[in-house]
Amino acid sequence: MRPKSGLVLLVIVGVLGVLMVLAAAFVTMARLERRSSQQRLNGTKALLLARSGLEDGLARLSAGQEASYGGEDWNRSGALDGPEAAAEVWRVGSLDVETCPVRDALRPSFFAKDPATLGADGLPAPRRQEVDRRARGYTGTLAPDGNAYALKIEDESAKINVNGGFLDVEDRDGDGIPDHRDPDVARTSIDPALPPEAAGVGRGWNAQLARTLDVLGQQADVGLPGLGAAVLQQRPAEGYRSVAQLQARIGTAKDLSPWLTVSSWMDRKVVHPNGYAAQTPFWGMTLSDVKKGRVPLELEEEGRPPVNLNAAPKSVLVALLQGLEGHSWQNQYYGNLCVYQIPAPLAASLATALLARRPFATWEQFSETCDALVPGVINGMNPYSLGGGNLCGADLLKANFNPNTQLLKELPDQLLFRWIDKSDLTVWSTEGSLGPTGTFRIGAIGRVLGKEGILLAERGASLTVEAFSLLRQTTQQDFVAGRLPDASASSYLSLA
Repeated sequence: MRPKSGLVLLVIVGVLGVLMVLAAAFVTMARLERRSSQQRLNGTKALLLARSGLEDGLARLSAGQEASYGGEDWNRSGALDGPEAAAEVWRVGSLDVETCPVRDALRPSFFAKDPATLGADGLPAPRRQEVDRRARGYTGTLAPDGNAYALKIEDESAKINVNGGFLDVEDRDGDGIPDHRDPDVARTSIDPALPPEAAGVGRGWNAQLARTLDVLGQQADVGLPGLGAAVLQQRPAEGYRSVAQLQARIGTAKDLSPWLTVSSWMDRKVVHPNGYAAQTPFWGMTLSDVKKGRVPLELEEEGRPPVNLNAAPKSVLVALLQGLEGHSWQNQYYGNLCVYQIPAPLAASLATALLARRPFATWEQFSETCDALVPGVINGMNPYSLGGGNLCGADLLKANFNPNTQLLKELPDQLLFRWIDKSDLTVWSTEGSLGPTGTFRIGAIGRVLGKEGILLAERGASLTVEAFSLLRQTTQQDFVAGRLPDASASSYLSLA
């Protein structure tokens, strides 16, 4: 029998409906694929922008340009005001410079300048662009589409190097703990007067590093009590490869890179303090008698990493200052021994004062600054009626931070005389520097923007690089031999 025409019509309509659904699905898939392709293209553009930023930053550093980073401090006023308050999305309610990510920065490193607008420092303020209706700073842009990159360049020598101290698996003090994880180990060769079980306990750089990191962890912006013990207990032989590895080993998601580093320069020619090796003083003991009972000063075998005092964050300065201690022989004929120590409140006051007075161009200027802090800031440090009094507090700072040993206690020139030098330090941190020591971390963010500043893609890249190598001649032998740096400049350390 011939099928009914109505049934045929229904079949045809059904087939056409299926074809329409398939056609709609094909069109939708084509649109999604096109959109996905565009997103991949935008992501690639953003990544290439970030990589371009890395090259730009490296070229500027290699050319000797100085980098600074202001984070949210757009007008460099030091306060959360004006456009900063309106644009802030990173740390609500307080100005953030050190930990503000580059993607949220209003004042990135090497920022593009707006000559028509001046900041609080009287210099051109950074240009801003709207990104998802939020103001952001940038370093370079590709006109006319507005795609841009922003840089955050950090001086690694402004941070505390967690790879200081012994990094091998030896057990110098015989306590069963490998030295790369032992907070007590020190060279026994410098302590022959002490019994083997006490030799060097708590006096090596490992111990000072653990103590310094503990103070850092107590700071409000770090918030990791017991940081020093955790860092040393988990430290692998040969040291940490990155701060990210350190964070994973100690079990924290907090970004510690604003305060810690694994790659700053290590000074192998600094003196190991030996104030603890002095004999117990008694009445009538002269300074010369004390010196006879001391072990001679020697270089620190494992070296110490200096910290750039002109760029270090406040929390790092506090960590380097708190707990410093030295002996002052204030009367060499009557053996008056005074112990000077920097407690937590004083360390915070000193850090604030140093921040307000930097940058320091020379060590002479730093010494003058320390003297100027007396007695207003360095106060209550066991002032004594005889001898130096609070001047010993200023000399304590000079002895700890100035890498030049300068044993000047018996110098008749009172302008150069020091009540405390490196031979008197019983608790120390590390030396300072007055500029970068060559290693930098360059962080870059690339942005691709659409109409009205809509963010289409954002990618980041980072690079730790040795932009230059230090040539430091500390002896006449170095100078005569014309000793050159061990490593060549601009050697790439890591790329992530």
